[in-house]
Amino acid sequence: MNRRDFTVNVAGAALGAAAFGKPSLSGAGAPGMATAAGEAPGVPFHLSVMLWTVFQKLPFEQRLEKVAEAGYKNVELVGEYKKWSEDDFRRA
Repeated sequence: MNRRDFTVNVAGAALGAAAFGKPSLSGAGAPGMATAAGEAPGVPFHLSVMLWTVFQKLPFEQRLEKVAEAGYKNVELVGEYKKWSEDDFRRA
């Protein structure tokens, strides 16, 4: 499949889903996703960020703060902890 065929297929699927009133991929309207008044609907699963992919030049704590500011509540660590001391583990 080339890019043109892929684009046509994706567009067709999106139009078909819209025509038949399927819920969006964002989770809005999904069962069990009731929210408080004025609160944006969430997704039915938890998202996380691979911490090594963002703000690579900032210290660990500042990277966590930036990710939290972006709205994420979960991060995944790959090798960030390899050189940590016992104190570093306690702080995290």
